[in-house]
Amino acid sequence: MGVATGILERLALVSRVVSVGARVDGRVGGWYRGLVEVDCGARSVDLVERGETRVPGGRRVGAASANRWWVDGGLLRLAHLREGRDRPVGIAAFELGVDGSAPSAAEPADSVEPHVCDRDLYTASLWLDGSGRVRLAWRIETPGGVERLSLRYR
Repeated sequence: MGVATGILERLALVSRVVSVGARVDGRVGGWYRGLVEVDCGARSVDLVERGETRVPGGRRVGAASANRWWVDGGLLRLAHLREGRDRPVGIAAFELGVDGSAPSAAEPADSVEPHVCDRDLYTASLWLDGSGRVRLAWRIETPGGVERLSLRYR
């Protein structure tokens, strides 16, 4: 089993997601907690998240996200499904297992190229934590500054 396939299998077991956002200046930008519905296809895993987020100022609002993960050759790819399951939009690809080892916090797998959305530039890092849970960290360069978002799938 390849590293990318192993991570895909871990994602198929996910039931919760937790994230924390922050600006580079250190201010916490908010948090998100949600339950995850998993839909496994023949070669992909869709994660449909539904939860609650706290936005700056302390207000809590409902939030949802849907993403698809799949293995494509030597890459583990990620797409958002904002436009529907039949119209995935690729947002990251990770080259994994070149040396046969899984990515770790010390040596994460970085997205092979940035994703551009309007005036924002997204890059991502992926790794398995000490418990084997999938972690995904985004760095988002916006006209207003740099933001970070860290997700833990469990």
